[in-house]
Amino acid sequence: GEPVMLSAAVSDAPGDAATKPKEEPSLYRHTLVVEVEGGYLDALRYLKRLEALQWTFYWDGVELNVEKYPKSRIVIRLSTLGLREGWIGV
Repeated sequence: GEPVMLSAAVSDAPGDAATKPKEEPSLYRHTLVVEVEGGYLDALRYLKRLEALQWTFYWDGVELNVEKYPKSRIVIRLSTLGLREGWIGV
């Protein structure tokens, strides 16, 4: 996973950076790329099912490319936040 440094975003306190203790990341961002093929309406139904899941994730992007009508390739980029660097025990 990619470390998320929280203090860098909120810490604007004056002081020498060399004297501040190095902070370990408390959150990790895990990214998943899913590619599926199908028609536009199939893709729309799939995305709605993803949104209905109980998991909390963030949309990083969705690309829809029509290869040969009506067949499309959909690339979905999702991210989650977790307390462990490894994702799903990896």
